[in-house]
Formats: sequence, structure tokens, C-alpha cells
Amino acid sequence: MSNLVPILFFLGLFAMIAAIVIMPQWLRRKEREAIMATITALAEKDRPFPADLLASLLAEQRPSREQDIRRGAILLAFWSATTIIGAMIGLGLNIGGVPNAFVAPLIGIAIGALPGCIGAVYLNFGLRAPKAG
Repeated sequence: MSNLVPILFFLGLFAMIAAIVIMPQWLRRKEREAIMATITALAEKDRPFPADLLASLLAEQRPSREQDIRRGAILLAFWSATTIIGAMIGLGLNIGGVPNAFVAPLIGIAIGALPGCIGAVYLNFGLRAPKAG
């Protein structure tokens, strides 16, 4: 059983990453299928359907400047929180006399590094995007 724990941990980790990548795509596909079903139902009933409404329904939605800034701020806050938690755990372990207590802040930084970098990119995109209007 103890040999199975690391295998299940890494399988769970990669399954979580796959779910984070696949779920938004799957939900977006379901939304597009619902839109197409609505358009098909209107076409079968010979109801008029304005072209501008069709274009707006099928247009690719780009995130706004504010959404990018918000996402970036949230991801940077997550990075900060994991770094602070890691530092606090390391400080607590260091006070308790645990050897190699300096590793805990590094783990906190490592856990938050990827979301922190993605947050910095979102923040950069949001701040550099032209203002609407």
C-alpha cells in the first residue's frame, strides 16, 4: 500500500492538471452546441434571425482589460499567499529546531511560482491592452 501512494499522488496531480485544461474547452463546446441548437430550431421554424445577432453569438469572446488585470491580481495573490505560508511554516519549524527547515519556504515559492508567473503575464496583458472606447 505504501508503494501505491506516490503513484496515486502523481496520477491525481496530472489528472487535476488535465481537468483544468480540458474542462473549460468542454464547457465552451457545450455552450456552442446549445447556441447552434437554438439557431437550428429557429431556422426550422422559418423565423427571421438577424445576421448581427448570429455574428454576436458566434463571435469569439476575448477577455477584457479588466478581466486580465483581475485574473493577474488573483494569481499573484495566490503566489504571495503560498510564499507567506511556506515562510511561516519554515519559521515555525526553525523555532522548533527541525533540521533543514529552510526547505518549507522554497516549497511555498515553488507551488506558487507557476500561477504567479501566469498572473504576472495576465497583469502585463491587462495593463498594456488599449482601453475600450
